[in-house]
Amino acid sequence: MKILKNPIVLLIVFLMAFGSYYFQKRRLTPPSPPASKQEGGKATKEKVGEIKIVAKEEIAPATSDTRVAEAQKTILHLMAEGVIPIPTQQVNSNLRFIVKPNPIGFHCAAGDFDIMQVMTTSPTSKIFTISVESMDKGAFQTSQAYSLSDMGKKAPFAVDVPSADGAYGLYLCIDSQQKKLCSTSPNLDPHTWGQSDKKTKEMAEGHTLYFQLLVVKNNIAYVIPGAKWGKQNLEKLTQDLGPWLGPDAKYLEKMNAKLEALTPLPAVVLGHDLTIPLKYLEGKCG
Repeated sequence: MKILKNPIVLLIVFLMAFGSYYFQKRRLTPPSPPASKQEGGKATKEKVGEIKIVAKEEIAPATSDTRVAEAQKTILHLMAEGVIPIPTQQVNSNLRFIVKPNPIGFHCAAGDFDIMQVMTTSPTSKIFTISVESMDKGAFQTSQAYSLSDMGKKAPFAVDVPSADGAYGLYLCIDSQQKKLCSTSPNLDPHTWGQSDKKTKEMAEGHTLYFQLLVVKNNIAYVIPGAKWGKQNLEKLTQDLGPWLGPDAKYLEKMNAKLEALTPLPAVVLGHDLTIPLKYLEGKCG
């Protein structure tokens, strides 16, 4: 596997480094520890933030100055709108990126990870699923089963999506039946919060806890901003990103509906990973 290193991608790496620092400082989230993963049948250690260097002869030929300038302008505009490029590797005709759950403690504020703990009878039971599924129903889907222990360890999920333009949903759901998909699961009912453990289990089973919209454009993967929702925000995103998204702009409305229902923390790029922040209550209130 070779990481493409043309000037456009080098720009993205620089902007990602800056974006990673910004989000870590803003959310006071420590970087993920090194995690084991499989590559070519051999276990390797992945170090967050480590920049992999390719041989000189592997670097793609430079594009024209005009094309680079246009790419710089587009990327800076997108980042100003909250769109985040995702670090990827080219694998045949696919783009590979790493997704990791990232439990985060909040003072006096419960979250999705608290519900996941209530749902768990054994910390090693794989009753949760993280999936990436095409917004064009059935066109593409991939998933990985997780236990509560896997979530706590921030176990990586290597996702290969087609490098052609497209839109995808990043989901996390309670999947005790091991359907291995989340897009057909209903959103978690907001009335689940504050219920007894028994009632919470009944209400949360088989429901989606988390969603973010991802897109691939011009061989680059992005996260569409998920920190805000509502009619006004939808109108602004449609106006600002619609021309760039093209046919995939129609999925902004579905994204907005999911965000309004689930009110998730937005996905964050830390180092080379796309992380799913999962809030949990840390410490006593007062």
